[in-house]
Amino acid sequence: MCRVIYKKIALPNGEEIGYREREGGKDAIIFIHGNLVSSKYWEKFMQRFPENFKLYAVDLRGAGISSYNKPIETMRDFSEDIWLFSQEMNIKEFILVGWSMGGVISMQLAADHPDAVKKLILVSSPSCKGIPFTKKDEEGKVIPGEYWKTKEEVFNDKVQVLPIVYALRSGNREIMKNIWDSAVFNYKKPEENYYKELIEDIFTVRNYPDCAWATQIFNISHIHNGVVMGTGEVDNLKMPVLLLWGEHDVIVKKEYSEETAKEIGENAHVVIIENAAHSVFIDNEQQTLKVMLDFIEK
Repeated sequence: MCRVIYKKIALPNGEEIGYREREGGKDAIIFIHGNLVSSKYWEKFMQRFPENFKLYAVDLRGAGISSYNKPIETMRDFSEDIWLFSQEMNIKEFILVGWSMGGVISMQLAADHPDAVKKLILVSSPSCKGIPFTKKDEEGKVIPGEYWKTKEEVFNDKVQVLPIVYALRSGNREIMKNIWDSAVFNYKKPEENYYKELIEDIFTVRNYPDCAWATQIFNISHIHNGVVMGTGEVDNLKMPVLLLWGEHDVIVKKEYSEETAKEIGENAHVVIIENAAHSVFIDNEQQTLKVMLDFIEK
């Protein structure tokens, strides 16, 4: 089994990016993690990949050991970091795998640099039109069809944002584990010591709630999402696209993958991962790996 080595590289934009690298063949795969975590979540899964692939899992700006010198405003800020990373590492072409918010970042990167992305895998990803935070009333109940329109409103969301901000700033592991128990690992819990490591990893994150606002204004579809009009950049996703969704996911809906696949066209298809929730590559590593490899190798 090839070792996964944790490193850091300086980018020309003044940021330093942490990344996990696993030696292998010439075919490169770049993994992008989701919100409130780092590349650590990919580490075990990377070790299961055949050795003919060269693997990289990048810490987003403000996560893991990456710097956060300039706060992000948009998903493109994240995706351009990944692009600069690929250029600094002399990775000319690669397969791109994005989980959760990392799926959104991957879509933006692939839309901006379609010639470099050979194939795109979106794992438990929000829609290409985004999933904006909805307005809440004084009792914290959702107001259907109404969305926060400003950064200040998003930052002060008492239901979805402020509890996480409090837990991060106070270092409250119990609150964060309760959130993870109900939202991320609601179907299957990782082994106890490994789970503790995953919870601890959350507290490396410094880009929240900035990324909540970036999520609010992301939309590369052709329609208005209630906050912003789509850019239509989804049309640039001409490469083969695989969308994975866990059947017990309570964070993103199956419809998000389906509407993204519909917007992309015939080169995209959705596969449902059984016995898995939001983190399909941890919950059901075996099926997730098989589906990915079948897609990559065909």
